[in-house]
Amino acid sequence: MVVLSDGPEISLEILKKAFTTAIATKLTPLFKVSAVETAKVFPRTASNKLLRRVLRNQPMQKAGADEVVTECVL
Repeated sequence: MVVLSDGPEISLEILKKAFTTAIATKLTPLFKVSAVETAKVFPRTASNKLLRRVLRNQPMQKAGADEVVTECVL
């Protein structure tokens, strides 16, 4: 997920290629970028920490999942 600043428009495909290239050169070519989405702002807590749980659940909610399971106890 990407938050775009004001300025010229850029396509998501160009961003995906740029992220894939950066990850392949700086980390490892084994990691791949599967999708790039834009948002107006990242969800944050009152102490300005990123709400990763909300970011993880967003693709599931867009796909139409009725219930999102966040924990699994065996």
